[in-house]
Amino acid sequence: MLHAATSGCATPSVEIALEHAATHASSSGAGTLVGYYHGNELAGDETLGHGARKIADAVAAVARERGVDARALLISAEKLAAATANNADASIGPVAVAAFKRGGGGGWERVGDQEGALRVSAVARAGVARCHAAGVAAAIVDFDDHFDDVAADWRNVAADDAVERALTELS
Repeated sequence: MLHAATSGCATPSVEIALEHAATHASSSGAGTLVGYYHGNELAGDETLGHGARKIADAVAAVARERGVDARALLISAEKLAAATANNADASIGPVAVAAFKRGGGGGWERVGDQEGALRVSAVARAGVARCHAAGVAAAIVDFDDHFDDVAADWRNVAADDAVERALTELS
């Protein structure tokens, strides 16, 4: 997980993080790196911008080394925010998730129109609220943190455990 602005290039730290994650996934039996998801910081921006495409290119290069075709997913921040703000325990609106694949010319092409409903249960919302109140988000480590302090676990096992405990207590 990287939380850096996409400056238009896949920096060496991004490339190192991707290779590290891909190696961990394959060596732990979890699988292989197959894609990249991106959410723009501006609510109305539903484009896969230059920086996001460069990171997707780096993901595709790592995936290609492992014999896999990568995909990029673009999540509509505006629709996701509206969906998670809804308090009803039902399917909540269209949440646009656009899929992109590498085209013949090497660029990223949108694959059809994907739009579906997102269901967020009352238990999930309560679990998120409990984790937020407990400060779990502050404990999440991304690769930038790991590069600054190698003891910081980018796999976020402690955060995963806290989320699991919160959901287990609510079920």
